[in-house]
Amino acid sequence: EVTWELHVRTLGWFGFGFSSNGNMRGADIMTAWVKNGHLFLQDRHGIGDTRPPLDDHADWRPLYARENDTHTIVVVARDINTCDPQDFLLTNETVRLIYAWSEEDPADGSEPNYHGQKRGNRFALVLLPFHRPEASKDLQTWKIRQKMTLPRGQDTFYWCHIEKIPKWEKKHHYVGFDMIYGQNTRAHLHHAVAFECKTKDGSSEKDVYEKYVGHQGYECYTPNMPPDFFLCEKFLINWAVGSEGELLPEQVGVPLGSLHGGSDYLLFQTHYDNKPLIQDLTVEWGMDIYYTDKLREQEAGNMALGHSIVFSLTVPPRLPYWLTSGHCPSACTSAGIPEEGINVFMVFLHAHYLARAIRLRHFRDGKELKPLAVDSYFDPDFQQSRKLSEEVKVLPGDHLTV
Repeated sequence: EVTWELHVRTLGWFGFGFSSNGNMRGADIMTAWVKNGHLFLQDRHGIGDTRPPLDDHADWRPLYARENDTHTIVVVARDINTCDPQDFLLTNETVRLIYAWSEEDPADGSEPNYHGQKRGNRFALVLLPFHRPEASKDLQTWKIRQKMTLPRGQDTFYWCHIEKIPKWEKKHHYVGFDMIYGQNTRAHLHHAVAFECKTKDGSSEKDVYEKYVGHQGYECYTPNMPPDFFLCEKFLINWAVGSEGELLPEQVGVPLGSLHGGSDYLLFQTHYDNKPLIQDLTVEWGMDIYYTDKLREQEAGNMALGHSIVFSLTVPPRLPYWLTSGHCPSACTSAGIPEEGINVFMVFLHAHYLARAIRLRHFRDGKELKPLAVDSYFDPDFQQSRKLSEEVKVLPGDHLTV
C-alpha cells in the first residue's frame, strides 16, 4: 500500500488522484473534506471533463483528518493494486498527480461543486520518494554555474565546456547532485550531462585539458569544438528536464580523479531549447555536486544503452506508431562486463519529444527476463532517474535492448 499525507490550503473540499496524461478521462480520483470534525472521503473515476462519478467500490482508507484555521489535512492509504478496473494500478512508471480544490464544502453534503481554475498537476513516480536530495552533513559540495545567452535564429543549441574537479590528496567518491534552477532554466534547458575526459594513449590529462579550464566553451559538434572534446564520452552525471537531481544509495559511490579510476576533467554538454526563437534569451543554471572522502562500500559507474543518433533513426511520415530498438548484444556484454557480473540499482530513461514509451529489456540464454525498467507513459518533460526496488544482476553474455 501507499500512504499519502495531504495538506491543502482550503477549508472546503479538495480532489487528488492519478492520471497517465494529466487529463480527467481515465483518472483515478478521491475527493475529501472535513466538516464539524468529520471526514468525508469519496472514491471516484474520471470519464471526461465533467464531475467524476463515484466508484462502485471505495478503496481509499482514512487514517487521519483535521482542519486548522487555514488548511485541511488528510492522511489516507490505498493498495498499490486494488484489482478494481475503475482504479489506477500504481507502478514506477511516469504518472501525473492531479489535484483541485474549492473554498467551500459541498452544499448538499455529498457532491462537490465545480472547482473552476483551482486545479493543477505534477509529474511523479508514485512508488519512489521525491528525489530532491537532502545531502547529509558529511558530504562536500562542488558548485558548477553557467550563464548562457542563446544565439539568435537557433531553436536548439548545444554548448560544451570543461570543468576541473577539486584537487585532493586522498580518494573521493561522487555520490549525487542537486539541480539549481535559475533564470529561464525550466523553460529552456533540456539537459545537462557531465562526461569524464580521458586521453587516447593514457598520457597526462593535464597536458590535454588544462588549457580549456576557465574557457567559456564552444558550440558542441561543430568545426570550432576542439577535437580533444570528443575523447570525453564516459557518463558521470545525467540531468534532463523535469529532474530535481539524484543521490546514490548510501553504500555506493563513483571514484573521482585520474589517480583513483576516474578523471580530473569533466565535459559539460548542455542542450538548450528556444522553440519560439526569443531574441537575446539568457539561461542561468547550476549544479551542486556532492562528494565525500568517507569512501562507500561499493563503487559504481554508468552504462549507456540505446539507439545511436544516426540517419537510420528516422520516423516515416503519417504513422500513428513507430518502434525503435537499440541493442547491446551478448558479445558486447561479454567484452565489457566482468565475470561476476554487475548489479544495476538505478535506471535513467532518456528520449526527446517524439518518445511515448520506453522499455529496457533483459535476455539471458535466449530467454527474456523481467525488464529492468518500463515506462508506458514516458513524458520527455519528466526525466528522473529511477532507483530499482531490487538490484538486478547483469552477467557477461546477457543481451539488453532499449
